[in-house]
Amino acid sequence: ETMPPPPSYAELMLQQQTPAPNNALWDVSNDTLAASQQQPLSSIEPLPPQPQESLPIRDRLTMSICDYENLISKNKIEIFYLSTSQGRITNQPSKDSTNGCTVISPLVASMHLQSDELGITNSNIDRVIDDIAPPILLRVRKKLGLNVNAFIVPSDVHDFLVDENILLQEQFVGVVGGNILDDSHAGEFLKMLETGTDGSNVKPTENGYHNTASQNRKVAAALFFHEHVVSIVKTVHSNGSRCYYDLVDSMPNFASNTGTRTRCKDIECFKATLSWYACRKFTTNELDYIDKNNWNADMCDFDPRVFQAFVWKE
Repeated sequence: ETMPPPPSYAELMLQQQTPAPNNALWDVSNDTLAASQQQPLSSIEPLPPQPQESLPIRDRLTMSICDYENLISKNKIEIFYLSTSQGRITNQPSKDSTNGCTVISPLVASMHLQSDELGITNSNIDRVIDDIAPPILLRVRKKLGLNVNAFIVPSDVHDFLVDENILLQEQFVGVVGGNILDDSHAGEFLKMLETGTDGSNVKPTENGYHNTASQNRKVAAALFFHEHVVSIVKTVHSNGSRCYYDLVDSMPNFASNTGTRTRCKDIECFKATLSWYACRKFTTNELDYIDKNNWNADMCDFDPRVFQAFVWKE
């Protein structure tokens, strides 16, 4: 089934600030990427599943916050600060990344896949935001006839980066979208991240989905949701025994005024983070809308739950 196209939004949301926990960290380098893979994980009793249709969205928001904070307290999720953020430099057009998330996120994905190490480092993410993305933003906006700080539709950026051989078509896994609160829709995205395939050749197990041909490869995605795009990068331990899923957000965090990198130490932790990330974005009016309206793909342009994700693998 063909997924709905991305919605036509009028402007990019500029205020997306999230307080960071006290144990947020400051760097992800090649050394810390390798060292963190070796850390033992605490055992956590899973919370019982809740029926999605009958659960009011505000209750789901409360539960998602509790789940997320519980996983942080158990060291199953860690938060790292970047040294910069999009839009930090505005007095130099060649360095201005304002409203540049649709370019920054796929560039982070591309650099992650090209890395010879376990994955992209924080310093290289900083370099994407401040040095690599701004000139490309100028070129894309000029080609599309947009003004200097205009938001760019993710699919247009994807086409441009493929044409420029910055993203390689042979690494493209697929695009998926729908209702981010629906486990069947979000589950297709999780399956792509976990297996590095479009899901046509995977087998479900008790611990998730597996595809032996691709599951030990790095995977990266650009996730478009609520008028913003973030990156998800999958790192794989050398023996394939553990995979981490990092959510890279170039928007300034409330506590640090820099971008963040949220490390999820298995796919279930990332699933909890995705639910927290989605639920906290909704405004009061949007929460009311969700409680009053079932998902309708024909109305996705006007539904705050709509998401779209582009996925690549090495």
